[in-house]
Amino acid sequence: MMAAMAAEHLIVYGGSFDPVHVGHLIPALRAREILAADRVLFLPANRSPFKMKQHPGASGPQRLEMLRLAMVGVAGCAADERELHRAGPSYTVETLRELHAERPGVRLTLLLGADQLQMLHGWKGIGEILDMAAVAILPRMTGMAADFSSVRRHLGDATAKRLEAGLLATPLVGISATEVRARVRAGLSVRFWVPEGVAGFIAREGLYG
Repeated sequence: MMAAMAAEHLIVYGGSFDPVHVGHLIPALRAREILAADRVLFLPANRSPFKMKQHPGASGPQRLEMLRLAMVGVAGCAADERELHRAGPSYTVETLRELHAERPGVRLTLLLGADQLQMLHGWKGIGEILDMAAVAILPRMTGMAADFSSVRRHLGDATAKRLEAGLLATPLVGISATEVRARVRAGLSVRFWVPEGVAGFIAREGLYG
């Protein structure tokens, strides 16, 4: 009798990616290795519910194209554009529902930066999210410990312990999209901050200047 095939394991990594940079890519690739996942899905948000007053520097199609350029020749990564086609804010719970409907039996892991822990209780459908996906946490800055106190206070001790167990030992890359945009505005090089194809696209499109 043939052994049953293992369920597909996808890492779901959402964000503005405005632009995508090595601080996104290196930890995500390491997370895939640590978790032995099949793929990382990068999902650029139409608008983050927590950033509704902020206007993105690049359009949705531009941010999607930068992700695709960043992943040229990189196995196990893909850009998923579904959230860009939804009107209004992008809700993770809707994305996870769709992925489960499209891929029955899929195993999902939601990849979050540690800075999201403080606002996690405010996410739409957070209980359903935690039922549909495991959660892996990326540390953000050297010397800055992930703070689970807000999770413990709002979502309970059991949830905090579950998320603490998902903290990954991924590389700490102290780069932000805000810094990348600021360097472009200042006329400074972003070589090595973003993949070469992304740097070329920023220059060709005149982004962030």
